[in-house]
Amino acid sequence: MNSAELMAEVRELEMPSPDSGDPTFNAEQLSAMHAWENAGFPRTSEAIPAPLLNLNGSSLAISLAPASGQGKKADWWLVAYTHWGHWYYYIYPNVWKDIGTNLSGALPAYQGPLVNISSLTLFDVTGLPSGKYVIYFGVDTNMNGILDYNQLYYSSFQLNAP
Repeated sequence: MNSAELMAEVRELEMPSPDSGDPTFNAEQLSAMHAWENAGFPRTSEAIPAPLLNLNGSSLAISLAPASGQGKKADWWLVAYTHWGHWYYYIYPNVWKDIGTNLSGALPAYQGPLVNISSLTLFDVTGLPSGKYVIYFGVDTNMNGILDYNQLYYSSFQLNAP
């Protein structure tokens, strides 16, 4: 699979607009989500490495195709935005940390070289409180523990917990 085909598989999240009438996210929350959405590199076939999120049944899994970035040191990020307006970041192997309404408190889930991952199951979403969540998986190629938006490659999707 070439990088263009792989990027075509990235699940694009169509964020609702503040005037969409979505009762779950208010305008301020949507603005916070759009900040992440607009921060990273454009998702094109040139956007390599290619991080992906997959939900298989109730298991959330990540995959990564590092392409020419193979072996390059990076910060790996997994964050979630909740319907009550809080950000959470994931610490591998199984901890979610609530950082409130400001994403600047997030820490990387992992720091290390970019490697090919066909599928790595991280956690089961069963038991989440009902509502909408936006989950992001990304890597930034400056391994410094800071979310470097100018070097961020990511994918995202919206999870609706019953």
